[in-house]
Order: sequence, then structure tokens, then C-alpha cells
Amino acid sequence: MNEFILKINNLPRRGYAILKINLFKILRFFGISFSFKIGKSGVDEKGNRYKEYTKEELFFIK
Repeated sequence: MNEFILKINNLPRRGYAILKINLFKILRFFGISFSFKIGKSGVDEKGNRYKEYTKEELFFIK
């Protein structure tokens, strides 16, 4: 597992982005969905949960 992480860290940025997108697709295929809490999240006045995504996050989630 540690070797796998080291290989990811040594990849160039573009390769890392592609790997990350594929990771999301694989996880969604298995019905696992999660989000990184980079954007602001909270509860508005009506009690609805909301989350504001950064542009990078939206790029990875698509």
C-alpha cells in the first residue's frame, strides 16, 4: 500500500488529476460517493444542508 502511495506522489500533476478522476468513476460504479470538504458547507436558515464547491472540486466530481 505504501509503495502505491509513493508512486502516486511521484506522478506529474496531470497524471495525478487523471488518476483522481478515474478513482471517482470507479467508486461511483461501486455506489460509493463521497466529497472532499474543501468548499464551505453548512446549514441555511431553512435547515437545508448546502455545500459550495471550488472550481477544482467540480472538475473532479464531473
